[in-house]
Amino acid sequence: MQQEAHMAAEYDFEGYSVEKEGQMIAYFRISQNPENKELFLREITDVDQSGARSVLNFLKENGLRLGLESLVCTISRHEPFVEYLVAEEHAEQPHPYAWQTRITDYVKMFLKMKSLFEKRLETASFGCMTGKINLNFYRYTVQLTIEEGAIIDVQRLEESEDRTVRFNPTVFTQLLLGQRSREELELVYPDFIVRPSHRLVIDTLFPKLPSYVHTAY
Repeated sequence: MQQEAHMAAEYDFEGYSVEKEGQMIAYFRISQNPENKELFLREITDVDQSGARSVLNFLKENGLRLGLESLVCTISRHEPFVEYLVAEEHAEQPHPYAWQTRITDYVKMFLKMKSLFEKRLETASFGCMTGKINLNFYRYTVQLTIEEGAIIDVQRLEESEDRTVRFNPTVFTQLLLGQRSREELELVYPDFIVRPSHRLVIDTLFPKLPSYVHTAY
């Protein structure tokens, strides 16, 4: 839909594909701000060094043709293309900031992320795990039922007696989205508690990872 309308969020864009031997291997989207003489890279798929070099050459030629002087990347600093720009000294490493994110329904969120959690369990030798994990959020508990490494049920229980794993609901978002590790949050928040018996599985389900909010979506 975005490609047909040539719009994403509040801005127009142009989309391009990167091809090798007749096969598309990547795509990217750009827009421009003639007033400030800026060319914006809005989105790009993973590219290798060769692909990154081709894209950069295209952006340079396109910018010069349009009379633009600056390339602005509005994408994650962890994208391979941004890392290539920094390594080649074409750009400085951008400094990220944390979004204020609120998740209103953890049950629905866990169901959405179910396949990701199962993959993490499998790759960390929990593929045969069977049992229940109670995530205590003070006023209620989200219970994950796991059978042979598969999450077969996610329920909200209106009780909070099991304190083996207890999270501050607003702080848990940082763990869920990979911004902070379990250890980091335990050091800062005394009410963020994971007993030794469950630390490995919680660390497996919620690892600290690079994350980025793509505002167009």
